[in-house]
This record gives sequence, C-alpha cells and structure tokens, in this order.
Amino acid sequence: ELNVDELVENYRRSLLNFAYQSRLIETNLDTVVTVEEIQAYYDENRDNFILKENIVKVHYIKIPVLAPGLEKIRKLVGSDKPRDREQLNTLCLQNAENFFVDDSTWLFVDDVRKEIPQLREDPDYSLVPGRVLEFTDEDYYYYLKVRDIKIKNALSPLNFEKANIHKYMLNRRKTQLISDYKRSLLEKAKTQKSFVIY
Repeated sequence: ELNVDELVENYRRSLLNFAYQSRLIETNLDTVVTVEEIQAYYDENRDNFILKENIVKVHYIKIPVLAPGLEKIRKLVGSDKPRDREQLNTLCLQNAENFFVDDSTWLFVDDVRKEIPQLREDPDYSLVPGRVLEFTDEDYYYYLKVRDIKIKNALSPLNFEKANIHKYMLNRRKTQLISDYKRSLLEKAKTQKSFVIY
C-alpha cells in the first residue's frame, strides 16, 4: 500500500527545499561573468569547442523582384565601405522582405540554406569567403555575401560560444553555491550534534 502521508510530506519537503535553494541563488549568486573569465575558460577548454556543423558569417537579403533600388542593392552588397553598409541597411529596411547584415554573428550554414531555395536544392553549393551569390525566382531576388566560414571539426570562434560559456559558468556557480550551503548545514549539524546517522 502507498503511504500517502509520507509521499505528501516528502513532496512538501522537496518543494520547500527547491524554494529555499531558489531564494538562496536569487540573493547570493554573483551573475557577473567578465569577458576575461569567458576568455580564460575558452582558452583552457579549447577541446570542448570543436564545431559539429559548418558556420558562416553572411550578408543576406531577400527582396521582391518589383522592389525599387535593386541595382543599387546589387552594387552595395559587394562593398565593404562603412558608408555603403549604412546605405544598404537603409534600403533593406525600406524594401527587403528579410535581411541580415550583421558582421559579428555566426549562423549555421544549414539555417542559411533554408532561407534560399536554390541552396536547399543544391546543398553542395560552394560558400567561399568574399563571394557574392545572387539567386532569383518568380517572386524574389536573393543576395548572399559570404563574410567568413568555419568548417565542421574546426575550433569554434569565441563569439559563437560566448553565450554558452556564460550560461555554463552561471550554472557551475549555482551548483557550487548549493553545495557550499549543504556543506555548511552539515557542519553546523555536526557541531550542534543535531543529526542522525542511519
């Protein structure tokens, strides 16, 4: 037979324990992870940051075939001048259905392929840094400038791993905080001789 009272009491204790740990973390956890700490962890654990998929930095634009300024956009996509980049961004905001012109963000190659029908149909299409690709269908022009690429099994770039390292370091601090708390409770119980060994 199930001992319902015992199950309810165990559940109550587990809820109280969870609530207390959550409050302990909320009030005592240092959530500031510095750039130096992230860099140090990355440097010490490079073997943990091997890419499992290809990643790429791109400028990507999907624009209707009837949109104004297509010729201008075609010229600006290939330019590396900051002024041209600003102008491209403005034209994309006004006319593009979808675009991405961030130089600092890495994307999975498979995610980029999903955005352009021709790349889905030909998955071996060569993505080479510096190359500008142009595709079209009945409704849209697609422009893709490959800024940089990292291949599967290479070392993953730090800025691609930053968020994961930050999350890992916070989780490690949480675990350590709870472990230290439990240890201090045990030491206190030993000192006060208020625990029982079964």
